[in-house]
Amino acid sequence: MKIFNKALDINDISAVMAERHSCPEPEPVVGYHFEEGQWNGNTHEVVDYASTHHGTAINGAHISEPAPALAGDPGTCSHGTFHAPSSRYLTVPYSNEINIDGSFSVTFWARTQGGIGTYRSAISSRSSTNAASIRKGFNVFAGSNNKWQFWTGTGVDSWDEVSSTDSSSNVIHDTWTHIAVTFESQSESGGVHTGIKSLYVNGELSISQSNRRYIANELNDLLIGAVNNEENAVESATYFFTGRLDEVQIFDESLSPESVSTIYQQRHPCEIPDPIANYRFDECSYTGVGDELIDQTGNFNGSVPQSNTSVPSSTQTATTDSMGAVNRSLDLSLANGTNTADWANLPITAMDGLDDFSISLWVNSTTETNHNCLLYTSPSPRD
Repeated sequence: MKIFNKALDINDISAVMAERHSCPEPEPVVGYHFEEGQWNGNTHEVVDYASTHHGTAINGAHISEPAPALAGDPGTCSHGTFHAPSSRYLTVPYSNEINIDGSFSVTFWARTQGGIGTYRSAISSRSSTNAASIRKGFNVFAGSNNKWQFWTGTGVDSWDEVSSTDSSSNVIHDTWTHIAVTFESQSESGGVHTGIKSLYVNGELSISQSNRRYIANELNDLLIGAVNNEENAVESATYFFTGRLDEVQIFDESLSPESVSTIYQQRHPCEIPDPIANYRFDECSYTGVGDELIDQTGNFNGSVPQSNTSVPSSTQTATTDSMGAVNRSLDLSLANGTNTADWANLPITAMDGLDDFSISLWVNSTTETNHNCLLYTSPSPRD
């Protein structure tokens, strides 16, 4: 409604009627971009950009960048990778802010890469008590029938399951798919809500059903890439997701079809990931002492050996050159311009547990040989 300090003419009224403004996007109570660069299993390393509900990577779940759901910058950028057989998943400590008592929605991108014909949980926050006779919370499966399924607890010994019977909810293997599930509470009795459950695939409604039930989880952590075992009152993970997940968000409202479509198209600026090791080669000289080649992250300091059988030992100290591309640089050349066997040793542990990796560096070659080895890893001492 607008109030003006003059009498509008017909042209003014037409202009006012034609005015439009963009609707505010719904704000998630938790959201995960998976842009942290790497996960090491440390507490709170999986960052919740919307609040403070940070998570932890379990059993080697890690971040990958190639082939995102939405390419480009802005885009969806990096994503979480959950590959068998090590039962990888993320865990977020229990909070009633995540386990919403009423209407809620969950959205995410998923790319299944294994487990066809089995249950694979993309996200769950559920619990069971009294030997699994009281089931609470929710989970979203790539089901054993290879359809996306939305389950909610009913407060009794059953789950309320929603999945379409047509092809609209089919799990398309090795293809990024956007999933959104919503629950709109219409009534409540004893903590059990009755309302409308909907499942969207790639921004389009797949199925919506009324008179569905939901009661919030009151015990266990939120799991991404797994589900809490419903047979145990104590949390234990099972039904692991095999593939990639991204842009996981939970909302404390039932999203409209328009909002689901907007979220399906959401992009954000991509962050340059922090390196796990960063060598500037800015030291003034090297003496062959261990850990004198400094890693700026403080994790993987290296060394520069001073002797080798192929050239005189007096030439084996690799020195820094102030004419390098960025400040000083590592000089592995000899004064007479001949080839040298100089090298720097970096800890092999910097690469431990990495399925995907990238390496960047500046290079200025001073020789014309057929083969100049820049980096090499092996179990040998020269690692």
